[in-house]
Amino acid sequence: GELFASGERDIPVWTVDESYRLVQGTMTHVSASGEKPVFEMTLASGRRIKASANHPFLTLDGWRRLDQLAVGGRLATPRRVPDPLNEQAWPESEIVMLAHLLASEGHQDNDPSHEKFIPREVFSLPYRQVALFVRHLWATDGCVHAGSGQARIHYASTSRQLIDGLQLLLQRLGIQSRIQITRKAGHRDGFHLHITGIENQERFVTEVGVHGARGETAEVVRQFLPTLRGNTNVDTV
Repeated sequence: GELFASGERDIPVWTVDESYRLVQGTMTHVSASGEKPVFEMTLASGRRIKASANHPFLTLDGWRRLDQLAVGGRLATPRRVPDPLNEQAWPESEIVMLAHLLASEGHQDNDPSHEKFIPREVFSLPYRQVALFVRHLWATDGCVHAGSGQARIHYASTSRQLIDGLQLLLQRLGIQSRIQITRKAGHRDGFHLHITGIENQERFVTEVGVHGARGETAEVVRQFLPTLRGNTNVDTV
C-alpha cells in the first residue's frame, strides 16, 4: 500500500528463478487490484503470512493459489535468506548492548517485554555480526541442553515480534527453526523458538555458539550431536 501510494518504481527484491533459486530481481511498479478479503495462513514452523485467496505459493506440484491449499500440504520456504544488498556494520559493543537489553525480560503482566522487537537496522548487519547479535541474545533467555538422547536448543519470549525477527535472523545464518505458543490462564502467551534437526543444531553451535556460562553447554552439545541420527521430516526435498 505504501509503495503504491508513493508511486515507487524499480524496487529491488528477492525472487525465484526457473531453478527455484533465490536471486536478485526488480519489481518495476505496484498496481492496485481492488479490495479483497485477506486470510492469515500459519505453517507448521509457526511462520505466518497474510494474503488474498488468489495469492500463489510454491508447492511440490508447482504454484498454487492460497484457496487451493490444504492442511498438511508442503510449501517452499528458503533454507537461507540472502545477505542484504547494502550491509551496514555496527560497532560490536553496540550490538552486544542491544542484544542484552532486548533479552532482559520481566515476568509481570504489566511488563512491556511483550512489545519488544528487533530493530530494522539489525537485519542489514553483515553475517558475522548477525551471529554475534544472536549469540548474546541467546545468552540471556536462550537454552542449550543435551540429554535423554537428544539436543534441545530454544529461545523463549513473550514478544511474538521479537521471536518472528529472531527466526528471520537465523535464516540469514542458514538455520531453520519452529515457533511454539504456550498458554497459561491469567498470563500472556509465551513463544518458544525451537531449533530442531541435527544439521540446524550443528550450524547453530558452530556459527553462533553461546556466550557466557551457556557456552560450555553449547560445546557439550556440539560433541554430542555427531552421535545422533538425523530426521528429515521437515526438509522433504
